[in-house]
Amino acid sequence: MTRARQLGWAILPLLFLLVDTHHVAANAAQLTLTWIPDYSVYLDGFSLERGTGTGGAFAEIATVGAGVTSYVDSNLTAGTIYCYQVRAFNVVGYSAYSNQACGTAVQTFALVVVRAGTGNGTVISTTPTGISCGSACSAVYSSGTAVTLTATAASDSSFSGWTGGGCSGTGACTVTLTANTTVTATFAVNGPLTLTSLTPDSTAPQPPGTTVTFTATATGGTAPYSYKWWVSDGTTWTVVQSWTASNTYAWTPTVANPNAQVAVWVRSAGITADIYDRPQSSGSIPFAVGP
Repeated sequence: MTRARQLGWAILPLLFLLVDTHHVAANAAQLTLTWIPDYSVYLDGFSLERGTGTGGAFAEIATVGAGVTSYVDSNLTAGTIYCYQVRAFNVVGYSAYSNQACGTAVQTFALVVVRAGTGNGTVISTTPTGISCGSACSAVYSSGTAVTLTATAASDSSFSGWTGGGCSGTGACTVTLTANTTVTATFAVNGPLTLTSLTPDSTAPQPPGTTVTFTATATGGTAPYSYKWWVSDGTTWTVVQSWTASNTYAWTPTVANPNAQVAVWVRSAGITADIYDRPQSSGSIPFAVGP
């Protein structure tokens, strides 16, 4: 028996059919057909046939060479079921058909993340995965997929917010894909750390034994900030609360002093020096203690 006449050996069954989510043309619904041939026989190629629906008539849609084992069927109608069968051929004729395999065409859309601004940061998709920007700033998802993006600023930057995809603010951004969509994440470089206010919760003077809570606010630098609190009798400064994450200090003076003052130092995350140095900031406020 010649090799050409061995075509009577049927190719092995079609293993699976899937929707390709990685190499999809914009807005196109497509299915990827994959099969395993019997290479113990001499083959010239494969004939691919498609039918619409599970009972539709089959018609040839393509032929491919003997070394090809997959085919992307593009420009399909989203939501439609398509069924396929494959048979091999050579100069003698055709083999028997493979089994039939069916799949539903799914429309897909691209989600692109653009990082903007003077600062630095990363954007990832948490549900589902696929975007990790820096390295992967776009991905393709099935129509109707809700993709949740989160942004994390670098240590020298802050996240300013989202635009595009119906997102705004600085929280998580969830985009439900019904079209190709671009979302912009803007990051800004932090300016120098600045103490913007130091305020008590009551007005001076207050009598000894009264607790007064001071609150510090700051901007710039790198959050989270840490704070160091001081009290002065008008001559000497004393540390009353060492470096802490708390931006408040509750002070209960015990003696009258019209020259009393309260001060705070602020430093950025990552700063460990216990001195007044950039990008730290400080401020003080007089607060008389008396009758």
